[in-house]
Amino acid sequence: MAKQTKTGGAYSNYQVIKTGDTTGSSRALAQGMANIAGTLVQNTKDLNATREKELERFNKAKKTIASQVQARETYKQNALLNAGAAVEGSTLSEDMREDFTEGFETEVNAIGEAQKVLDNPYASNEAKKEANASIFKAKGLIGNLNLALKKSQEMQVGANANIARRQSYGKNYGYNSIEKDGVQDNGTTFAGWDSAQVGAKGTSMYLSKKDGQYFLGGSGGSAEAGDAWDYETDVSSYNNPTYSTTTDYTPLIPEASQEVVNQMYQFVDGKSTGKIDPSLIMKNNKGEELTIMHTDDIQYTEIDPKTFEANIISSATTATARFDAINNVEDRNGVLLNQLKLTREEGADLYSDDPETSGAAMKKLKEGILGKVRGEALASLNLKEIEGKLYKVSDVQPPKLEKSKGSTAKTNVIDLDIIENFNPEGEMELKDFGLSDNTRLIYGSGMREPEDISFDNNVITVTFKKPEGIEGSPGYEPGVIKTFDVSTNMGRKNIIDRLGLNQKSEITLKKLLENKYKKVEELEKRKDKFNTTDGKPMDGGGTNARLTAEQEEDLKKKVANNKAIEENKKLQEQMDKLQG
Repeated sequence: MAKQTKTGGAYSNYQVIKTGDTTGSSRALAQGMANIAGTLVQNTKDLNATREKELERFNKAKKTIASQVQARETYKQNALLNAGAAVEGSTLSEDMREDFTEGFETEVNAIGEAQKVLDNPYASNEAKKEANASIFKAKGLIGNLNLALKKSQEMQVGANANIARRQSYGKNYGYNSIEKDGVQDNGTTFAGWDSAQVGAKGTSMYLSKKDGQYFLGGSGGSAEAGDAWDYETDVSSYNNPTYSTTTDYTPLIPEASQEVVNQMYQFVDGKSTGKIDPSLIMKNNKGEELTIMHTDDIQYTEIDPKTFEANIISSATTATARFDAINNVEDRNGVLLNQLKLTREEGADLYSDDPETSGAAMKKLKEGILGKVRGEALASLNLKEIEGKLYKVSDVQPPKLEKSKGSTAKTNVIDLDIIENFNPEGEMELKDFGLSDNTRLIYGSGMREPEDISFDNNVITVTFKKPEGIEGSPGYEPGVIKTFDVSTNMGRKNIIDRLGLNQKSEITLKKLLENKYKKVEELEKRKDKFNTTDGKPMDGGGTNARLTAEQEEDLKKKVANNKAIEENKKLQEQMDKLQG
C-alpha cells in the first residue's frame, strides 16, 4: 500500500514519482513551454510588424500634416503678399492702407485657423462644418476687400473729375442728396465724401469691421462753418456698380436749345452750315437787309423773330414732356435745381393733389424751361434782343471811321460842332443839343436815326419807331417813343447820353445847357412878374402890353399841352417797364 505524503497526497501515483519516470509529464511540460515560447515569438513578430506599420503610418501622417502646414503657410504668405502689393500700389491715404492691410490679414488668418480644423483627423463633423463656413465667409470678405480697394481708386478718379467740374457753367450733374433727421442735405455729404476720397485737408476716411462685415466711413468740415458731415456705408453696397456720389442729369435745356439752333441754321446736303438761314434775314421793301450800328462799331442784321419764337415754343414744349417722363428723383431734382434754378419743393408741387398748387407749379416749370431754352439758344446763335427785335452780327461790316489821337469818340467832328456852334442866348432849341432830323441816337445797343424829333415846352420827344396798325387789332405793334424833360438835370443828361459823345464833350455840353437853361428860367420869371413879353418892367422900356384874348387862349393851350406831355411821360414810363 502506497504511503501518503504529509501534505495530503496531491500525487496518487507514488511509485512513478519515486522511480523518476518523466516519459509522460515532462514531455508534456516541455511541449507546453515550447508552445508558449513559440507563441511569444510569434506575438513579438506580430507586434513588431504592427509597430512598424503604425510607425510608418505615423511618419506618413506626420509628413502629411507638415505638408498641410506648409501649404497653409504658403497660401497665407502668398495671399498676404498679393494683398500687400495691391494695397501699397493704391493711391489711398496711409491710414486707409493700414486699415486694408489689417483687414486682409484678419481674414487670411481666419482661413488658416479653420483649415487646421479640417486637417485634424480627430475633429468632429460639426467642427469641420463650422470650419468650412468660416473659410467661405473669410474668402467672401477678402473678395469684398479687393473690390473695395479697386472701387476706392475708381472713386478717387471720379472725385477729382467731380471737383473739377463742380463750378462749371450749366453743369449737367449733381451730388446725390441724403436724408438726415428727416431733412435732405442737398448733396453736402457726398460732396464732402468726394473731398475725402482725394485726401482733402480737414477730411478723413476709415475701414472697420463690425458684426462680421466691413464698413467704409469718413468725416470732415466743421460745425462752426456749418459744413460738417459724416458718412458710413457697408462695403457690399459700396462695391455695387450703381454706387455713385453723383447723378448725371438729363441735359434737358442744352438739348432743347440745340434743337432751336438746328432749326435756325441753314442745311446744305443734309449738313449744317453753322450760319443763320438766309431766309430768316429781315429786309426792307427794296430787298435790302435791315441793319443797325452798335456803339462798338459793330453792325448787326435783323433776324425774323417770329420763326425764332416758334422754334423756342416747340422745343420748350418737347422739353416739358421729357421732364415729366424722368423717373429718377435725383435726376429730376437736378434738372430743377441746376438747369432751371427751381427748388425740390416746387418740383414736388407738380404732383400735388391740390389742382391750384400743381397748376401754379406747372406754370412756373413751363416758364422756367421757356426762359432757359431762349437764353441758351440766343447765346449759342450769338443773337441779341434789342428793343423787342432780334439781331445777329452782320457778315459784312462797314469801314470804320478814323479816330483822332487820344479820343474815345467815334468822331470829334460831331462833338466839336455841337459845342463850337452852341448859342448861349435866346430860347432853348433842338440844335442846342446837337439834334436835327438826321441825327443818329443810341437805340438799344446800336445807333439809329429816329423817325421823328420834336421839341415843345422844354420836352424833347424822340420817335424811334411809329406804331404800326390799329391798336387792339391783330398785327398791331406799338411805337417806341422817348421823352426827355430838359428842364431837369436828369432829362438833359439822358438825351446827351443818347448822342454817344466822348466824356469831355458830354461834360462841356451839360454845363453849357445848364447855364443857358438858368438864363431862360430867369427870363420866364421876369416875364411872369412884369407881365411883359421881354421881362422888363412897364416903366423900364418893356413891351408893357397885357395879354390879348388870342395870347390868353394860346397860354391855355400850352397849359393843356403840358398836362398832356406829363400824361405821355407816365405812359411812356409804363411802356419802358413792359418792354424792359
